[in-house]
Amino acid sequence: MEIPQIIRFNGVDYKLMGAGKYYLSQSNTNAGRKHAKGLHVAIWEYHNKRKVPKGYCIHHKDGNTFNNDISNLECMPISEHLSKHAKKSFNNEEYRRKNKADLLKASEKAKEWHKSKDGREWHSKHAQQMDYSPRFECICKQCGKTFLASHHDAMFCSDNCGAKYRTKILQYDGICKECGKPFKFGKPKPSAPDRLFCCRRCAIVYSYKQRGKKND
Repeated sequence: MEIPQIIRFNGVDYKLMGAGKYYLSQSNTNAGRKHAKGLHVAIWEYHNKRKVPKGYCIHHKDGNTFNNDISNLECMPISEHLSKHAKKSFNNEEYRRKNKADLLKASEKAKEWHKSKDGREWHSKHAQQMDYSPRFECICKQCGKTFLASHHDAMFCSDNCGAKYRTKILQYDGICKECGKPFKFGKPKPSAPDRLFCCRRCAIVYSYKQRGKKND
């Protein structure tokens, strides 16, 4: 059966577009072209005498996008619609194989770009633009006071409070991998991993230095 390229509905022409699965409304105005409407959407709205609610879309129940009979059209949340189609796609072994291959290909391309000159320049510029100024309101786990921190999960308002709190759990001695200064740290049990840095700032500085070495 030959599929028509244009269908006229309620005085509006709908043309088969994109991958050839949906009909979209045609218009002579920029506004009309910008807000093109699918034929299946127009049919549902015509029969239900209302617009599709925000956050919802029109789903073809039988999966056939050319079956635009009102009995085959269902209004559902966009999230539910995406989930339904995703489950159907991943039940197809060929789709899963192709999806995995595409992800691996994209991953390799991303690695190449991050190592490139453009990638290194982007990382350098991004690092300079990062804002570490205190802007998150936190509550100190030791003294209970409210304080501002540069990250949302800060636990202590000062090193002193942090030290006092850690005396309640096992204490260990460490040497900061970045600044080389000795520091004490606590951990809930002996098997927990040792801390490598005396503070968050040292950890960030060390991380950026290592990225720079890898990109050289």
